[in-house]
Amino acid sequence: MLCDLKEKTSLNSRQLNILIELDFFEEFGDTNYLLKLASLFDEFGGKVQIKKNKLDDFGIKYDMVRPFAEKETDKMFSKVHIKSFLSEIAKHIQFSKRTLNEKVKAQAEHLGYLDIADSRYSKMLVIMSVDTKYSPKLKVYSLKNGTMLEVRIDKKTYNKNKLEKCNIIRVLSQTKKPKSRRLENGTYEPIPGTSEIWLKKYEKVDDVENFTIYVSN
Repeated sequence: MLCDLKEKTSLNSRQLNILIELDFFEEFGDTNYLLKLASLFDEFGGKVQIKKNKLDDFGIKYDMVRPFAEKETDKMFSKVHIKSFLSEIAKHIQFSKRTLNEKVKAQAEHLGYLDIADSRYSKMLVIMSVDTKYSPKLKVYSLKNGTMLEVRIDKKTYNKNKLEKCNIIRVLSQTKKPKSRRLENGTYEPIPGTSEIWLKKYEKVDDVENFTIYVSN
């Protein structure tokens, strides 16, 4: 698949990585696996010579190259049958499975919106923006039903567990209060017939794991 994309399309490496991050090719494997595979193609694709220090950078054993190279020196493998080599290496790539956080960050960065909606993510929200001028006001995206809404948090609660764009939180407790307006004397009064959601307790959901480097020496 990657060979065809590299040879038969005008996609550059950045464009391809964005499409991979957005799960355009998930039928071919986990996104993190494909990203690692793409980086291998970027480095070695189309070459017939491979420097050993580059293999070291990727943690690839020299024994995995020797069957596909016709010549070896202290610093380099030459006349490498690169497609066969990459096909073999692809079987040994180690990776951490794509996380929800990674998918959220990719969509927010490259699309500017989210399209995730799953009942399994009940009470889970993605932070889309934070305004801390007064009592923190957040625009959030519900991962359960795919809707946008605004919520507030009192400053004391927020300062104990500050949030930023693309954080995922699980709501543990919330309440509804009337919206308020500021009076000329500096005090506030509730606006009849209005309400807004205030988060009383929440926790961050941090399921992003570190990648494992390809093939260890």
